[in-house]
Amino acid sequence: LDQARYGVNMLAVYGINSFVMHLFHYSLDTAVSQDDWPNTWFYQNPYWKYFKSFADYTRRLSFMGSQGEHVANIAVLYPVEDVWSRGPGKSHQEHAVTSLIDHLQRSHMDCDLVDTDSVAAATPRIGKEDYRVLILPDVRTVSARMYARAAERAKQGLTVVALGAAPRNSSENGAEDPAVLKISAGIRVLKDVDELTSWLRKSVPADITIEGEDAPALRYLHRRAANKDVYFLVNSERRPVSVTVHFAAQGEAEKWNPETGEASPIDPANLSFAPWEAFYIVFGGRTKTAPPARSPRQTEIALNGTWTFQVAPHELDYKWSPDPGETKVSIPVGDFRTVGHPWQRIRFSNGTRRYVSDWDAVWITRYVYKTRPPGQFGGPDLKFAKELDIPFDPASASVKVQAKGAVECLWDGTPISNLNAIPAAKGRHRLEFRVRGEGFLLAQGAIKGKAGEAVAIRTDKTWTADDQQAYEVAPPPPSDSRYPVEVEYRIPVPPGCVLENGKQAFRVTLNKPGDGLNDPPVARCGKAEFQLQDWSNQNLDWYSGRGIYTTTFDAPVGRAVTLDLGELCYTGEVWLNGELAGTLVWPPYRIDISKQLKPGRNTLTVIAANLLANEMRWNRFESGTFSVNSRWWHDGNILRDGDKLRSGLIGPVKLLVTEQ
Repeated sequence: LDQARYGVNMLAVYGINSFVMHLFHYSLDTAVSQDDWPNTWFYQNPYWKYFKSFADYTRRLSFMGSQGEHVANIAVLYPVEDVWSRGPGKSHQEHAVTSLIDHLQRSHMDCDLVDTDSVAAATPRIGKEDYRVLILPDVRTVSARMYARAAERAKQGLTVVALGAAPRNSSENGAEDPAVLKISAGIRVLKDVDELTSWLRKSVPADITIEGEDAPALRYLHRRAANKDVYFLVNSERRPVSVTVHFAAQGEAEKWNPETGEASPIDPANLSFAPWEAFYIVFGGRTKTAPPARSPRQTEIALNGTWTFQVAPHELDYKWSPDPGETKVSIPVGDFRTVGHPWQRIRFSNGTRRYVSDWDAVWITRYVYKTRPPGQFGGPDLKFAKELDIPFDPASASVKVQAKGAVECLWDGTPISNLNAIPAAKGRHRLEFRVRGEGFLLAQGAIKGKAGEAVAIRTDKTWTADDQQAYEVAPPPPSDSRYPVEVEYRIPVPPGCVLENGKQAFRVTLNKPGDGLNDPPVARCGKAEFQLQDWSNQNLDWYSGRGIYTTTFDAPVGRAVTLDLGELCYTGEVWLNGELAGTLVWPPYRIDISKQLKPGRNTLTVIAANLLANEMRWNRFESGTFSVNSRWWHDGNILRDGDKLRSGLIGPVKLLVTEQ
């Protein structure tokens, strides 16, 4: 929700006032519904219980962005005719427009993109606004009708300037249109954005001036409604910023908080923002009381006492309480191995065929999660290769292969058709496979000598794919599994949990693929002592849900007490002495608990909820393992956003006590 808040903040500051949320899956029981990212906004996500906080925040932004009229001095023409004139594909105009808009925003010069029809219909307003300047961003071709109207407006006070070069052509009359050339001869041409910015600062009255090292992080939007000047200011960076601000508007100022809807007096000259924070500065507001001359002194008290912890997967999804009683959790993953082989982490479903196999190799693919290069999933003649050093004279060499798509094998660049008789010799050789399709490969074999020497052939992440590193993917159910086989299981048990069957580790003989542990074991969960840390350190890396933290402390003496939770991943509830103090859905995770405090000993309960990503990282259908969309959207995004797998109350937790 923190990133979602950032997203709506940035859209709102650019003038968007209506939002449609993406994506609400009613069920997650198909591979298609698991492909997207975020997995879903809907009730399956642990933060759904608190979604109203975000919805209310967005609603306030929508309402405020719909009031009155936008105030901006600068209009930038969207050069659609110029784009059309250059034919299909991206043109440099797209980049000229976006880079210009970004530069103006960073320079705190608000502007609007205006279209051809709006300029052509200027009365003299363009749309609903009175712009002072119209910028043509490196445009060669314009609408003659629009350009003629812009020239008329220039005689009435609108300044028309061209960035880079003035137009020469029209969409109606073609190249070197005399009417266009005549108008262009009379407009100012500024060679680059730096010259344009310098000219704007001298020629256009500043609506706002933001000073300080952090100034480039701020974005703003100015609207005027009901005799009030309303400035929306957004910190676009995930760090605290402090700035000095000079507003063109005058009078008493208030801060309007879109998180709570509250208004309070403020000194508008010196503003501080938490990471990604946004708020309104309103001139002509209700309050006439001057803000405090200085911030009151605060002291910090760390809550370093013992915490208890309890897992609560769904018991509190629709219930508001600090104590769910005994809870249950299904543990979907654990450690598995065939006797004598290394342990591996598996998901308890679909039988054991996927994990019991003759294959020791792994499937590899060219897919690169972080860079997402073009053609990432392969294509015609995608090459997987491995250099092999053979220190003996081979007696035999063979390899078996599975691939998604047609596959061709080459030995030292020469195609070979019989994979059971590879022409190996002593020395260094290159084994290469060319795969058509989505580019997944599984290869396994050996080069053997007369005295029992051997060089193994195993696909793994050390192979290269088109001269890039090849990355592992999970193997599909192999076709040559062998039974019976003896295997071992280890079940990771979270704090305070006891398995209902009492078997945390056991050995079993599998006689067929469907044997073994197919369903997640169930554990009963009570309270356990806990150190504040990421849940992944406590056998809960697979878990999506809630964790309940409880501690006690003596009430401090002060005028007001704020609870600071430090790092919380990612939403939660704060209960004090059995009373709900509030919910927290993004940083800073702070809340005033003065009203709930009582003299003497107090009981604090924090209910932390993480994201659905942790569960979905494991709870995937086999059919989705090799889906292009699944690997792009699901696996790729989760791994690129690995911080979203952090979970729980991490702290440090402290009380901020304002002195009497």
